[in-house]
Formats: sequence, structure tokens, C-alpha cells
Amino acid sequence: MIAIGRGQLQHHFWGTYCATIVLQFDDATTAARVVEDDRFCSWHLHTKHRNTIAFHGSDPELAQAIAVLVACGADRRKVESVAHSIDFGDPFTVAIELDV
Repeated sequence: MIAIGRGQLQHHFWGTYCATIVLQFDDATTAARVVEDDRFCSWHLHTKHRNTIAFHGSDPELAQAIAVLVACGADRRKVESVAHSIDFGDPFTVAIELDV
């Protein structure tokens, strides 16, 4: 099964830099399956939007989370961008292969 996620990174420039990344899926079941995948062990289900998973952190965990997204097809330049907003990267998509 291929899970398609739509994501965006939010930059937090509050003294020490950190970021939040969200990935939204078509349904809560898919989001729950993705967050159970070992590659996404540092992510959690969003408390209000059950079809969304989230990551919050800084280096080196952030670098690892971005590397996983890039391995799943995300464009690194879009993920890390500040071209259109200092607060948000550009929207991106990923295709995550899950065991059936």
C-alpha cells in the first residue's frame, strides 16, 4: 500500500531553532499506520486531526525526519524553504510504502 501524504514544515525561530512538520492523509487509519512505521517513530498522531501526524524537534532529529521525507519523495528544497514565508516551508507530498 502507498500512503500519500501532504505536508508542510513550520519554522520556529524562538531563540533556539526548531520546527514542526505535519503530514495529512486521506483518513485516520492511514495516518495511524504511518505513525506505526519505524521510520516515523518520532512522529505522533495529531490530537484534533486524526488523519494527520506531526513531528516537532530540532537537530539531529529534525535532520533525520527530513531525510525520511526526502526518501519518500519529498523535495528537500520545498520542505526547508523560506522563499515565500519566514514561518512556513512550501507544501510538499510524500508517497510512503507500507506493508499490506
